[in-house]
Amino acid sequence: MPVKNTTGVHLFFFFLSFIFISNSTAQNQDYERSYATICQYEMEYQPDSTNPLKKKALMGLLLNQDNSLFGAWKNLLIDTVMYNYFKKAPANATPPKGSRSGYNYEIEYRVYKNVENKIGTIDWVKAIGSPVYEYEEPKTIFSWKILPDTATITGYVCQKATCDFGNRRWVAWFTSQVPISDGPYKFCGLPGLIIQVKDASNSWSFTLTSLENKEFTYSFYNHYFVKNIIKTTKDNFLATLKHSYDNGFEMAQQNGIDFLNRKEEEKKNYEERARRENNWIEIYRRGKIN
Repeated sequence: MPVKNTTGVHLFFFFLSFIFISNSTAQNQDYERSYATICQYEMEYQPDSTNPLKKKALMGLLLNQDNSLFGAWKNLLIDTVMYNYFKKAPANATPPKGSRSGYNYEIEYRVYKNVENKIGTIDWVKAIGSPVYEYEEPKTIFSWKILPDTATITGYVCQKATCDFGNRRWVAWFTSQVPISDGPYKFCGLPGLIIQVKDASNSWSFTLTSLENKEFTYSFYNHYFVKNIIKTTKDNFLATLKHSYDNGFEMAQQNGIDFLNRKEEEKKNYEERARRENNWIEIYRRGKIN
C-alpha cells in the first residue's frame, strides 16, 4: 500500500517565495495560500565529497492545483510558530526564547513552483546577517528522458526517468498513480509525482515517506521575517554563496561580530566549514549552472 501520513494537525505554513516583492515593499502584510496535499520526503546527503558520512533530513512538499512549496520540515513547523507569534506581537517584539532551537540552518532554502511554469528559490548565503535572495528558473531546465524500466517504491508502481541538472546526472522514479507533475526540491515535469530521485554519485537522494490529502492554509506575516528580498540570478546567487564560504570569517567581522581573543580559532573554524561543505546539491561552476 502507498505510504500514509499519521499526523492529523492542521498546519499554517510560512513561506517566503510567494511574495514577489523587492527591498522593503509590502512590509507588515499577511499572505495566505491554501494547499490540499502534504508530501514528506527523506533527504539523504553527503556534505563533504571527501568524507562518506551522510546526513538525513525530513523535507516537506506542499501542493495545490496551481502551486507547490518545498523546504525542510522542521523549518516549516517553526515558521508556523513564529508566524502566529508575530501576528499578535507588538511592532518591536523579538522572537520568543528557544523558538528557533530546532531550526535547520544547513537547509534554509524554500523552493516554489507556480502555474507560470517558474521555479523560484528563496535562500540565504552562509554569512551572519545575510539578506534574503530570490531567483527564478523555467521549469524547462529539466529535459527528462523517460525509460521503460519500472519498479515498486514505497508502495507505488514507478517508471524510471533521467536528466542532467545542477551539473549532476539524476535518476528519478515517478508514478502515474499520483497524477501530479511535481516532486522534491526543484524536480518536476514528469507525468506523475516523483517518488524517488538520486544523483549518479549517490551523494544526494530524496525518497517519499508519506503522502496525505488534507486541506490547510499557509500564512506568512511580513513584519519580522523579511524586510528585504534581493532579486538576483541563479548564477549570481551561487557566486555569492561561494564567496560567503570562502570569506565567512571576514564577512562576520564586517557584520559586527567581534571574536575577541578567539579570532585565530574562529578563522580556522570558518576555513574548515568551507572545506567540509563542498558537495552542494547543485555543483557550482561559474557560468555553467545546469
